[in-house]
Amino acid sequence: MRREDVRLAPHQRLRISSSPTEVIKYGHSNYEMQPDGVVYFKTRTGEEYKVVVEIGFSQTYDSLLQKARKWIFDTKCKIVLLLAFYEKERCSAPLKPISLTSRQMDDQVAFIEVVRKDPNSTDTNPVLTKKYVLTEEGRDRSSDVPRTVGDMRLAELIPRESLGSDTAADVVIDFFDSDDFMSTVRDAVISIAVNRLKKQSRLLSRVLFCS
Repeated sequence: MRREDVRLAPHQRLRISSSPTEVIKYGHSNYEMQPDGVVYFKTRTGEEYKVVVEIGFSQTYDSLLQKARKWIFDTKCKIVLLLAFYEKERCSAPLKPISLTSRQMDDQVAFIEVVRKDPNSTDTNPVLTKKYVLTEEGRDRSSDVPRTVGDMRLAELIPRESLGSDTAADVVIDFFDSDDFMSTVRDAVISIAVNRLKKQSRLLSRVLFCS
């Protein structure tokens, strides 16, 4: 925004929030959803969700995509970023060689996927998706992910009338830094592993003490 000299009105702001609870009106009923993060455009009349982040740990891809559809079609959110991390079974020692189907192999990755509404489709709840692999079979592939993840445009975050020019509206946002991101992921993985080890150690201690 500074680079394009975009100046919003005093009552307009682009903000971020972590894990807000949103009450969604759907037909004659309401339901609650809680994203892991959100970028929203704030005005005098309220807040418009622009980008929602959903993080899944060993969660099915279909369930993540269903969440994305709800955000896009029930709240009119522009973009959903899905971050998926899959892990192997905990503390398991297979008795025979592991054989995975091609679908299971596809699931053994961490990835970012950008989900948008498809404006050119007549299907029910049509979406466009673009997937970027972060890790695969233990190898870090995040350097292959471009900074312009999903080719998000400034107009998808800020209304064109507030930007004041088509040039600014079509600016592609480069926000993804693979080194910083994967450093955060590694720290989180180590923290989770240490916490699990502590819990298992306490459990083992109680079992040995009771026996």
